[in-house]
Amino acid sequence: MQSREANSVLFETTIKYRNKLVNYQLIDTDLMPLVKKDWPQFRFNYRTKLEDSFITKLQWYLKRDQPFYVFKSFNDFFGARLVIPDFRSFEQKILDYYVAKSDNMIVRAYIRDDSPRYHGLHLYIGSGNSKFLWEFQIWDKLDEADNLASHAIHERRKEGKG
Repeated sequence: MQSREANSVLFETTIKYRNKLVNYQLIDTDLMPLVKKDWPQFRFNYRTKLEDSFITKLQWYLKRDQPFYVFKSFNDFFGARLVIPDFRSFEQKILDYYVAKSDNMIVRAYIRDDSPRYHGLHLYIGSGNSKFLWEFQIWDKLDEADNLASHAIHERRKEGKG
């Protein structure tokens, strides 16, 4: 199969996968009531990347001069975020736990610290390089406003607006 045809098939398959994620409802029915009932001080949300946002992200990566890992642009079709009061006081322990874990479900774990504008624990969930990863971020409540503002700036930059 020629490169253009292969890219077209990959793109179509990727959009089909994203569309299936949009219809994924188990989190709403199983997890959300539990979080609201048992952990009201936590904030949990998730989203499936919009098709336009995915295309913008892919185009942004394709314009870069340096080579990039293709799945990096697909790392967050599904993303979830948990905001916890006082999370920074124990985030290193959580990171150490996932780094030491040997079940290979967390394929990448790190603390992203772009102080003073962004701080959070990032976990990428998947099973190797042949599957799309899911991104899970855990933030401290005190970082939430700055993190959201930083994310908005990053998105505008990808769209060529900043």
